Amino acid sequence: MQPVKIHAHINAPDQILGLELADGAVILLVFFLTFLFNRRGLFLNLLILALVYFALRLLKRGKPSGYLLVLFRFLLLSRFRRLPEPEEEEGILVSQPDERLAARGLRGNTGP
Repeated sequence: MQPVKIHAHINAPDQILGLELADGAVILLVFFLTFLFNRRGLFLNLLILALVYFALRLLKRGKPSGYLLVLFRFLLLSRFRRLPEPEEEEGILVSQPDERLAARGLRGNTGP
């Protein structure tokens, strides 16, 4: 059987100018927004795009692939989470913990 040569980066994620495709979508969104609000300022818009590109490169340095998607997912989902009320935590009333412990035959923290 003959050995088959395989490219060394066959399993590497797709990248454009060193950024993943999701990062390219962020740059594309910034591109549309800059030219939407400033149609005549070509130099300023390109400068903003370059700053966003280098900011993404700095943000992604040393991070695993898919980091930006996970970061966006965390930021979006964390806005809709709420902390449970103290009375809702595992069905235990925080104001009366000794009664539940006494019902189980355990001593609670009586305190000083």
